[in-house]
Amino acid sequence: MIGQTDIPDWCYIETLGTEEGRRRYRPDPTPADLEAFYNASPVAHVDKVVAPLAFMLGAKDRRVPLDDARRYIDAVRARGVDTRVLVFPNDTHALDKPNTEFEQWLNLAWWLGLHVPGGKRPEGGAE
Repeated sequence: MIGQTDIPDWCYIETLGTEEGRRRYRPDPTPADLEAFYNASPVAHVDKVVAPLAFMLGAKDRRVPLDDARRYIDAVRARGVDTRVLVFPNDTHALDKPNTEFEQWLNLAWWLGLHVPGGKRPEGGAE
């Protein structure tokens, strides 16, 4: 992700903490850095995922590359976890366009209705 994100130092800071991440940041990660990134990555823990997941992604996201999200989603789906993915073609990381926010709330309410115990299942709705 370091070579794709617009905030590569974030990878170090999120993995190693603010001070250590800033101190160790470099555009060409060492093998030890790559190992730390992997161990902190959700993909390293995909075998523990059991809850249904809903993803809402911006196709123009420069923070978290869409391909990274898709690889994770594929790994979760390969385990049989119920997964829903919405990609908003004109949005970035923020997903803050008014229409996008409206669609997010509607889809989140629908998803929670399907998966939260005691939630009301929608009738006759198609995914």
